[in-house]
Amino acid sequence: MKHFLIFIFFTGILYNIQGQEPYIYTPAFQGATSSYSTYNKVVLAHTDSCYLSQNNHDFDLDFNLERINDSLQLLSIQTGNINPSTQISIDFIIKNKTAEKTIRIPIHTVAQTSHDFSFIVGSCVFPYKNKSKKWEIFEKMTTQESDFMLWMGDNLYLLFGEWNSQQKIFEKYLRYRSQKHLQAFMSSTVQFSTWDDHDFGPNNSDSSFENQHLTRKAFDMFWANFESPSKKGIYYQYTWSDCDFFVLDGRSFRVQDSVLYGKEQLGWLKEGIKNSRASFKFIIGGSQFLSETKAEDWSDIPFEKEDFISFLKDNHENNVVFISGDRHFSDLTLIEEDGFRLFEITASPLTSPPYPFPISKNPNRIKNSWVKKRNFVQIQYFYSSKSSHIKIDIKGKKKDFFTYQLIQK
Repeated sequence: MKHFLIFIFFTGILYNIQGQEPYIYTPAFQGATSSYSTYNKVVLAHTDSCYLSQNNHDFDLDFNLERINDSLQLLSIQTGNINPSTQISIDFIIKNKTAEKTIRIPIHTVAQTSHDFSFIVGSCVFPYKNKSKKWEIFEKMTTQESDFMLWMGDNLYLLFGEWNSQQKIFEKYLRYRSQKHLQAFMSSTVQFSTWDDHDFGPNNSDSSFENQHLTRKAFDMFWANFESPSKKGIYYQYTWSDCDFFVLDGRSFRVQDSVLYGKEQLGWLKEGIKNSRASFKFIIGGSQFLSETKAEDWSDIPFEKEDFISFLKDNHENNVVFISGDRHFSDLTLIEEDGFRLFEITASPLTSPPYPFPISKNPNRIKNSWVKKRNFVQIQYFYSSKSSHIKIDIKGKKKDFFTYQLIQK
């Protein structure tokens, strides 16, 4: 399933005297994926209409063409009732008044049985100029074995009031998606995401941010996640092999000094954890979960954090793995007490400036796991009917920094 390619071919070459032929502006990528469904998106240019080249598919297929601006359109493609482990391509014809072309969108579903897999996690992507070498980390990521990517927020940076203009927010997303290394990575593997303050709004913003409807519209448009159970937030759950992933929204419900995730979202999370029979249960969010630094992490809201940790202890949830970003460094945190285990992977930054200070206190940090360079984390899952395990590698553009294994209890 790795490195599925975007093949574009022409049914004919039609001359357009105005130079406005329809074409793919940014390559297609696949988002929400299960054993029976897929969700793909692609940005098109100068496209008035779009239709299927052939309409003889034996599965459910819905697609929609949505206007971004005067010259760009977004094609969203959702499928359902496909067989597990399917790999196919769907041909679309895009056209305007003077020309038409055929584009091919590959899709694939996940195997339904338990199996080994790997994925990449990362956060914090500062908008350097397109030719900056800092983008080359995505070239390295494209070469890694991965079934999907988890973006944990600050996936772009809205700056200088851009969060107050729908047009400027769209322009920022399009600028990111036009970067060649990022384009290649986006089309190489499945993409899941949540957001943090810099793609939600101003620095350290919370639910009081009045223009969050603008950033939410752009987030929903340019990502292809599973639908949230709440219109207010962007949290959702998905399954891969025999692991469950719970992706949280740390901004839409946040109230300074009193709420991070909120009763509605945490109630949903607890219910999902209780009902899960997964080998590992991954909980994903922008802010750190287990740290006690009070750097916009869960320790800012001690009652909410302590209540959830107590829930995990009471239910003997020893195979929960928290994954976070935000901090501009990566590390691994392990807490073991009376046979109960808590574990967290923090992965940051991808392109943003690394953590500038010589010390960041974390008494539960695994020795030598603190990485203050641009990096991503690759997580490999190895299935066993007796005791599965995960292998965690913190990697940079040119070298690997740290490796650790966590065995299912």
